[in-house]
Amino acid sequence: MMTLDLAPSLSPRPEAVAALELLDSLLDGFRFASPVDRSVALSAMMTAVLRPKMTTSPLHAITCRGSHWAGKSTLVDLCAALATGKDRCPSMTRGGGEAELGRRVRSVITDGDPIFAFHHSGTFRSRSFRTVLEEPRSWYPRQGGRSGQLVVNKTAFFVEGTALKLCEDLARCAVVCTLEPWPSFEEGTLARPAFDFHPIDRVLKDRDAYQNAVREMSRGFGFVGEEPFRCAPLSLFETWNTLVRSPLVWLGRPDPAASMTAAREKPRTRILEAAQ
Repeated sequence: MMTLDLAPSLSPRPEAVAALELLDSLLDGFRFASPVDRSVALSAMMTAVLRPKMTTSPLHAITCRGSHWAGKSTLVDLCAALATGKDRCPSMTRGGGEAELGRRVRSVITDGDPIFAFHHSGTFRSRSFRTVLEEPRSWYPRQGGRSGQLVVNKTAFFVEGTALKLCEDLARCAVVCTLEPWPSFEEGTLARPAFDFHPIDRVLKDRDAYQNAVREMSRGFGFVGEEPFRCAPLSLFETWNTLVRSPLVWLGRPDPAASMTAAREKPRTRILEAAQ
């Protein structure tokens, strides 16, 4: 994680600090396993808004410790509300084999969906999906012919599930947010006792303000120049590094890529698993 020693003249601008506080207030009802997990949630919201400006972006994985009722889907839907103005994120259950997943991902990208989520518990495996995350463009051959279609990927991808694991191919391309369960939540009820307000409703009532907050955070970082505030380069996700990761660290939040680093440090299999 990068540690900043800001000179007074180059401290975060008040506008950027206020923007972070506004965006962060949407997360007050969630119970995060660590400050890094909250930073990953901020990254998820920023990525959902700024994805059209990025060449590539990491997968945001949302999991929880031992409960289905921790707000995983709510967090993903919150990101969708910021990106699209709708209260639900387009999603599907991860089922079938590699070919079926590839067809679904192709459909999402070619349709230009700004955000999409997979629901999955257990180990999420896919070599082809990793390629989609790493490459700004994907080549899809047309059925029955030699020609094909080059499609630019501008979708922010999410995966959420209980006890979620990422295989080696995806662990290096994902940042992970772990939520603690809501102890007072009763299965089958519609109440959300953890929230004094519902964050999705708040976004939908004033979406422009929250989108502008995201842009102010990223723009504020740009005003101070690249050094010494830029985080260590991530070769696969350079624009995400500049537009999302570095601004968060500049504003004093933990590096969201710390969750990615932890995944890489797993021995041999590099399987990322939520603590039980």
